[in-house]
Parts: sequence; structure tokens; C-alpha cells
Amino acid sequence: MTTECNDRQLTLQGLDNRKIVVSIDSKVNSSDGGFLLLGKLEQRYQVIKRLSSCFTDLRENYRIKHSLKSLLTQRIFALVHGYEDLNDHEQLRYDPLLQ
Repeated sequence: MTTECNDRQLTLQGLDNRKIVVSIDSKVNSSDGGFLLLGKLEQRYQVIKRLSSCFTDLRENYRIKHSLKSLLTQRIFALVHGYEDLNDHEQLRYDPLLQ
């Protein structure tokens, strides 16, 4: 009996009638899937959104590229994943899960 190998796709045992397929056909992949979990938690409980409403943003509106919420989200997500240094953010900015 020969084994069929497919180096582009991995099928895992699913849940109920759902099939879980891991594919590596993307040009860019994320380094950490934990960001998905954090994103879902934030989406559900909106902790960072509520935290950002505690601050007064005194920046000049015409110079703002990123909202206070997005800056807090980036920093908190990075800290949770062990990226303490701000210089890590330069590399993480290209991670599709953080964009």
C-alpha cells in the first residue's frame, strides 16, 4: 500500500460534520495563531475598546494614522505573546493576524 503525500495541505479530524484543513498555499503566513484567540476575546468582551475610552487623545487629528484603540491593541497583544520590546513591532507589523 502506498501513501499519498500532499505537501500543500493537511486534513485533521474535524468536529461534527466540519473538516479542518491546514493549507500552506499562502504567500504570507502568521507566526502565531494565538492572535486569533485574542482577537476573538476582544471582539466578544471589548476590554481594549473600553480601556481606550478611559484615555483622552490629545493628538492633532490631521496627524493621526492609527486610533488609540488600535495602538493599545497592538501593544497589549504583543505583550501577551511575549514581545516586550517595541522593536519587535517593526517585524510584527507584517504579520497578517496583526494587520
